[in-house]
Amino acid sequence: MTDSSKSKDKTKDDTIDNSQDAGNPKPTDAETFSLKTTNMETERVIRNQTGDIVIEPFSAKGTYRVPLMGYKCTKYITERLNEELLRRGEREIMNYQCNLNGHLNEETYELIRTNDLTPVTIAALNPKLTRLAAEPKFIFLKRRYYLDYNGLIHDHLRNDRVVCEPVFVFDMIMGCHFMNDHGTYNGVFQSLADFYSNITRDLVNKAIQYCSICNPEQKIQRLEKFKHRNIYKTLMPLERIHIELVEPFKDQKIEGKYSHILYARDYHSRFVWAYPVKGLKFNKIVSVMSGFLLSLMRQPIFIETTSIPENDMFDICEKIASKFQMKIGLGTKRMKGFHSAGVRQFKRRLNFHEAECLKDWNMCLKYGVMEHNRSFSDRAGATPSDIICSEIHEIGQKFKDKVEQILEDSESQSVVKAGEGLIYIEVSDEKLLDMEESEDEAPQEEEPTEMEQDPETLTGMIPINTIENENEIENGDTNISGDTTMVQTPILSNKRTSTQNSTIPEKKRSKKNEIKSEGVSMEI
Repeated sequence: MTDSSKSKDKTKDDTIDNSQDAGNPKPTDAETFSLKTTNMETERVIRNQTGDIVIEPFSAKGTYRVPLMGYKCTKYITERLNEELLRRGEREIMNYQCNLNGHLNEETYELIRTNDLTPVTIAALNPKLTRLAAEPKFIFLKRRYYLDYNGLIHDHLRNDRVVCEPVFVFDMIMGCHFMNDHGTYNGVFQSLADFYSNITRDLVNKAIQYCSICNPEQKIQRLEKFKHRNIYKTLMPLERIHIELVEPFKDQKIEGKYSHILYARDYHSRFVWAYPVKGLKFNKIVSVMSGFLLSLMRQPIFIETTSIPENDMFDICEKIASKFQMKIGLGTKRMKGFHSAGVRQFKRRLNFHEAECLKDWNMCLKYGVMEHNRSFSDRAGATPSDIICSEIHEIGQKFKDKVEQILEDSESQSVVKAGEGLIYIEVSDEKLLDMEESEDEAPQEEEPTEMEQDPETLTGMIPINTIENENEIENGDTNISGDTTMVQTPILSNKRTSTQNSTIPEKKRSKKNEIKSEGVSMEI
């Protein structure tokens, strides 16, 4: 990937040459260019209306061609359609987007572009604002937006992407739609959101309905503001969490010793925890996960994962439950969209500060955990740290009652006794929505993950090697799962759910035994 710090030092000629060297086709049409769709990350070129080039430090992925800012979408029409409907869409989308929070209107955009942004000019645009009242807004706009040497406005809050001029947003969306054979709204969004900070999925979805080819009935839905809602609001804080093993930096270790991170997130509040993991050995994972569960203010009712194989997760929880006399619930909802979105956002935050995070684990906590937990979450509807600390009347008793009710309703085959502890498997038919997207609604979701390429995996479905520590055996701790007794064999996707069902000896697992998945093996 091209270093963004060098992009502004390049001349126009250098930019074109470098694009060709990286495998980008040279734009033969002054109006369009193609997004390179190989596994290589390539430079992206954005041209403004005068033809000047600006390089963005983000890779471009997708197959859609993107029009230049400033061209009318009718230029790309190749078949007869209702142009009156398009003109109506241009008017209505323009009015709609100007009323959205966080979006610039045309007047404010022009003030920033011409360097005329002052408290006085802001107050002049809004009769309700005095100069004094406009001062905070002026400071916010100056900090968030900046003008580059090419006359393009960038948005600091949206990873320094370009702000598409408001009057051209509709033409940009529909132009991309027409150029790509009436491409889907999701494809158009993915292509444009990688370039522009103010083109959202909601805007694209609403704009494309004004195409009479794709909407032959020409029924236009009412343009209402899209409002995020917490789809897990009915859950209590810490009622359901997911735990993943994440490798944030491929083939690199944090502080030279931590290859993975134990990542956990609460469904209701989106509150995040992270713990460093030195290696993928069974006892190390058990130790880290035990420390996490024992430090929580309340024991979660259900724990889920899509990155750790079911059998390994059961063995880990079985040992923890036996050793610490805990009741652990294993969830089976497997909300892959929710899990992958959280992991992807977490890894992205660390990768933005890769050098600092590799040098110091505490920087991982700063950028990956603290900043997330103390920032407003659209999906949760508040700040995660505020939600998880909020008071719910008699929440402790409600937790206890809910666990007792779950155990009472559970079938005998879904409950496993582990010493003085207990593991119960979720068997409820209750459905949970899995509609999680990026927290900022825009381009954070577009990059396909391993899970999306293979529906059975998330972070590569990390397998755990179950080699026991010889010191434990010498000290007499030879029973991996404690005094485990089965009420009946738990049903968990027809897979082994207890060490008693394994072909591995109950007292001591073979040091040669490794669980392999996706070509990755973990020595635990």
